[in-house]
Amino acid sequence: MNISITRRAWEKLVSISRGNKSRYLLSAKGGGCNGFVYNFSKIENNVYENIRNEKAIILNDRGISVIIEPRTEFLLQGTTVDYEKGLYEEKFVFTPTEKKNETRLL
Repeated sequence: MNISITRRAWEKLVSISRGNKSRYLLSAKGGGCNGFVYNFSKIENNVYENIRNEKAIILNDRGISVIIEPRTEFLLQGTTVDYEKGLYEEKFVFTPTEKKNETRLL
């Protein structure tokens, strides 16, 4: 599986989590400007255990876990997750390898 999360995105997840160990689910569905709508959602331990039992891909950094939702894993292949902070907005940006346009998390 080729899904990458940039250092800036990890740092924002750590900041959101306020230094606590946290788990986030990354998923996608059809729609959006590049064909997909991406979603990050914080999940509780019981949900994490259920998904982990499905042999989900789990990315870890500094006490933060990002679980790739198994049913949408194929949609996320080749995606890079970044975090951008501009003058007027801050956002997670998802860039599929095949397409270089960006989609924001809504």
